[in-house]
Amino acid sequence: MFREISIQVTVGARIVFKFGEPVSLDTLLVANADEDVRWELLAAEFQSVPIIDASFQIWPMNEAPSEILALLKEVQERHDNELAMNGPRRPALSEIVYGELPAGYREEIPAKVLAPGEYSVLFFGEQGRGATHFFVR
Repeated sequence: MFREISIQVTVGARIVFKFGEPVSLDTLLVANADEDVRWELLAAEFQSVPIIDASFQIWPMNEAPSEILALLKEVQERHDNELAMNGPRRPALSEIVYGELPAGYREEIPAKVLAPGEYSVLFFGEQGRGATHFFVR
């Protein structure tokens, strides 16, 4: 959930995202340097919901209030215990190929051609999250 998982990108005839450990993804997205999302996939069961009124606060982890950090630790421990007892809700994936939709997922934004340049990939899954940058030449 909050735990960091590594991700490596191989750019060749195909662009392959390989996770440091198998991950049951919630979402994965690829964006260019201008933060224009080029591909976004979601677990099939996730559906859009209207947001009527909301607010949130973001802090760098080293600036977050101690009570927030304690709450996050508690949530992570509870989540880890549940995952250990019940296993993941979706099959864990070791890798994903850009533009190829795995079973059990849907595209929120269909894959677009990646022109030469810098990109980032970000994912959130039941086991953790991760991100990295890569270049298409």
